[in-house]
Amino acid sequence: MAGVSRSEHEEFQKVLSIMGDETTCPVCLEEFQEPKCLPSCAHNVCERCLQNMVRRNSITISCPQCREESFLPPLGVSAFPTNHLLLRLIDNTPARKEKKAVTEALRFCKERVEAAEKAVKDMEDCYDKATEQSQAMICEINTMADNIIQLINDKRKILLSQLDDFMTENYDTDSLRKQREDMIDLFQKARSSIQQANEILSGDDIEKILKFGDVLEEQLKEISSTLDTRTLEARKLSSQAEIYYNHFQVLELHEKCDEMLGTLTMSVTKYIHAGASAGLIDYGTCGEVTKTIETEFFTFAFAVSSVSGEIAALDEEERHVHVFSSQLDYLTSFRIRYGDLWDITFSKDEEIIVVNRECNRLLHYDKEGTFIKKYVKAPNDSVKFTRISTDGSGRLLVTSSPRDCCDEPEDEVQSCILVYSPDRRFLFSFGKDKLACPQDVVYHQGKFFVTDGDLECIMVFDSNGKFLLDFGNRDLLDPVGITADVINNVILVCDCSGNSIVAFKPDGEMISRIETAEEPAHVVLSACGASLVVCFNKSLFFQILSHQKNEQTA
Repeated sequence: MAGVSRSEHEEFQKVLSIMGDETTCPVCLEEFQEPKCLPSCAHNVCERCLQNMVRRNSITISCPQCREESFLPPLGVSAFPTNHLLLRLIDNTPARKEKKAVTEALRFCKERVEAAEKAVKDMEDCYDKATEQSQAMICEINTMADNIIQLINDKRKILLSQLDDFMTENYDTDSLRKQREDMIDLFQKARSSIQQANEILSGDDIEKILKFGDVLEEQLKEISSTLDTRTLEARKLSSQAEIYYNHFQVLELHEKCDEMLGTLTMSVTKYIHAGASAGLIDYGTCGEVTKTIETEFFTFAFAVSSVSGEIAALDEEERHVHVFSSQLDYLTSFRIRYGDLWDITFSKDEEIIVVNRECNRLLHYDKEGTFIKKYVKAPNDSVKFTRISTDGSGRLLVTSSPRDCCDEPEDEVQSCILVYSPDRRFLFSFGKDKLACPQDVVYHQGKFFVTDGDLECIMVFDSNGKFLLDFGNRDLLDPVGITADVINNVILVCDCSGNSIVAFKPDGEMISRIETAEEPAHVVLSACGASLVVCFNKSLFFQILSHQKNEQTA
């Protein structure tokens, strides 16, 4: 912007002197948005302040400047005349456009600073939690080693080396420290620029605003852009560790010498994928349908691959599995010859697993439809395989439920969750004395979250299957499908009868309710975590819902 001459500057000051304080509300001292003219004295007050000043059952209102009483219109303060001349004067105030631009850039930069600070905190929290888990595992490993001394020394060294390699690979202390130091330097630069912008804006010096407005705006935008980049880098270093220590009881160790010290199961859940945006997700505003995929089949269940982002949809009526790309383009399909098919998931090896409820089978296929001979044994005859999901370490979580049992009495079916290792070994079950009709299960941050249709709530259990709490019984009518947004630490539940997807914090606090046109049955997150994919009960389509608040980046 070209500099103003001395005479132009004097004219600006003269205009401002004439206008005086007429452009700001005498109550809130902010620039008028909707100035209302009081008929008795012609003073102006913003409509919002007048609303706050009106007393109950009052027929008059007192001017905050001269105390003159004006009669309230029958329709309230909104019926007072708006001072359009004053609004035009405000719109034509010198440097107002430049001041507004700097103010907007300042707001945008502050938001980016807050987002970056949160990313750094998340990064450090993940590191601290992983370190705490690592130390706990080391103590348990050493306790087991002390019981059998010489026989397991070599095995102990191997396990501790695995744990150390895991921490080194996923939580490099030097990288975390350097990232934090770089961000601190950037925070200081951002705060300095913010302070400079605040000083110029608060001084209300038109000449300075005109002279430095463009420079400050560009500087703040540049800092905001750099903060976005650094925020994404920090989030890529933020990983949620899942570490398990599997071992036998002491009395069993004599028969399992090679496995006496047990094995480590470790996984890392990234808070953000490489292709995901660094912007913050606002569940209060998401829910817009961005794409509808019409099908020639009813989607009974579906799942998304955490590796490729591909989606597998189960057509239970025709016993077909349809595979779509991460962009929801059709890829292929294959037919399953027999069985009562109820659910579908991806294994950690990208195999498609289908629940055959008829004979408690988990059918394994590659993505071309080739059957893979793998068997999962039910722990007893009273369970009924109904739903399936996988957690971050590749464990299979199988729901046993009396729901819609036609071949045996419902009271003979055990309501519980069965946990299998990635190599299909039965580990444990839980919920027999707590669950009534479990629908679906997801594992998130060391806890199992189970939807229960009869109890109309979410049941929460710890990593060992011990009941912790329940929530949602006041917010849900018919909870069915469930998934976890690990990036934002949110639990998403399909409320089928309520025609909505409900977002909760893990402690049970409801965040928002996303209304849907049909009854949602299952919801998954796309591979990049930027959208929700929803299938509906008895509908020939599924939809992509906007999942991220779009913000313009510098």
